[in-house]
Amino acid sequence: AYFAAMAAVQAGAHAVLCFSGDVAVIFGTALSGWAFGSCYPLLVLSIAEIWGASRVASNYMIFDGAPGAFGSLIFAKFLAGAVIRANSGPDGECRGEHCFRIAHIVMVVVELVGFVLGCILTLRTRIVYRTLGLIPS
Repeated sequence: AYFAAMAAVQAGAHAVLCFSGDVAVIFGTALSGWAFGSCYPLLVLSIAEIWGASRVASNYMIFDGAPGAFGSLIFAKFLAGAVIRANSGPDGECRGEHCFRIAHIVMVVVELVGFVLGCILTLRTRIVYRTLGLIPS
């Protein structure tokens, strides 16, 4: 449930970043850093609990390496590049808060999908945690 909650916090962070002003940037960045920074250390533990400690190396790269690589390519390169090209002026530069607003809106939608998938994962892994005796039957 924690991963799902942090996906919702991350969506909130990007929603805050859609607004202009220093407060929005500071608050949105702080929320985003909290959500991102609190999930990835727990990823290793969750992988070990679900698939076993002997398979952490191979499974960790699937859950951290691949999404990092594809996410960077899709969102940081293609999405950001398309948004800049669509909003840049005749000089090729994009100025103002409108430049990346659509990118933040897309990220909110993606993170809400992550929230739904996190809820599904929580429901599907209950049997693992029940077997480990971590939740009551």
